[in-house]
Parts: sequence; structure tokens; C-alpha cells
Amino acid sequence: MVDLAVGGTLAAFGGRQMVATNGRAAHVLLVEDDLALAATVCDSLRVSGHCVWHVDRGADAEAAVDRLRPDLVVLDLILPDRNGLVLCATLKARTGTPVIICSATKRHDDAVIGLHLGADDFVHKPFSLDELQARIDLVLRRSARPLHTPPEASVHVQRVGTLAIDTGRCRVTVGDEVLPLTPIEYRLLRRLASRSPEVLHTRHLDIRHDRIKLTR
Repeated sequence: MVDLAVGGTLAAFGGRQMVATNGRAAHVLLVEDDLALAATVCDSLRVSGHCVWHVDRGADAEAAVDRLRPDLVVLDLILPDRNGLVLCATLKARTGTPVIICSATKRHDDAVIGLHLGADDFVHKPFSLDELQARIDLVLRRSARPLHTPPEASVHVQRVGTLAIDTGRCRVTVGDEVLPLTPIEYRLLRRLASRSPEVLHTRHLDIRHDRIKLTR
């Protein structure tokens, strides 16, 4: 869980320290295991008016995205516990949050693979802080997403009891718990929720080619 300090400069997340800054613009999650570089980037983004959290592990990044709902993730590919490309694909599938990959990888294919996996931009290290800021601004404009909209404020939420289906972000929660669903499970749940409280028999659902349609 996240516990922001009063005044807003530090946050504890899962026993780790996360840098947080109060700003007027976007809420950015930085995933970077180089602590010196992370501190520099956080300071720069803070000066630009952003609110920034920092984690140095992939597992913490997944939990932070679920809890904090950042407007943007800046992701390093080389992390101590996760493959950054896999993490990028996971974050995009679960939340649709814009992702900028920043990496010193020597493999030229990594940029292409990252973009195919859903990354919104790829920045090669070393990079200038001005370039990173410009790319962040560009991705935020391109995403056309309201900045830091709490889940409850979404206008695309379908509710059945404690179940909430955020159709704008393809995200399903029960209370505060995020449900990790496959694409077909997500679409099936949406269909069933749209007919609630009606009870549908399985023969009334036609599921094929990863698509779902009602047969009556």
C-alpha cells in the first residue's frame, strides 16, 4: 500500500522508498534501478511541475501502477527482477498506461520489440533531460488522457455490485482488488455484466476466434 507523507516528498511502498513530488501536471512513475540517474530524473521532472514516484524493481512497478494509476510510466529495460520488455507488455495489457522506455540496451531490436509490445516511445541512454521532458509532453498530448483521474471518477465504468469494469482502460476490479483477466475473459465478463441481473446459459454465448457474441 502507499502511504504519502504529509507535505508530499516521500512515500513508502511495500517497504521500499519511493520519491514523490507535488506538481501541477502529470503523475509519473519512474522505474529505474540506477539510483543516481533516478534522483536526477525525478528532480528534473519535479522542477517541470510533475508529481513523480520512483521504484527500482519490476514487481514494485506492477503494484505501483495498480495502486497509484499514474498518467505515464518511464521504464528502464534492465531491471534486477524482471525483463523490461515483458513488464512493458504486462503494464500495457493491464492498464493501458502510456509507457516510455529508456534504456542503454545494445540490442537494436529491443526498440522495435518494445514499440510492438505497446511502448509509446523509446529513448536511448544517455539522453538529455530536455529530450526526456519533450518526449513525456508529446506522449501525454498524444494519449489525450485526463491527468490523474481516480478510478471512481471514470465516466466509462460499468458497475454490478462491487464489481467495476472500466471500459476506457480495460480494467476490472472487485472492491480494491484488480482482477488479472485474459482478453476473452474480459470481454465475456463485459457481456454478462451488460445483461445483469439476467441469467444466461452457456448455450446462449457463442465464443470463437477470441470473440464473443450473444446468440439470442
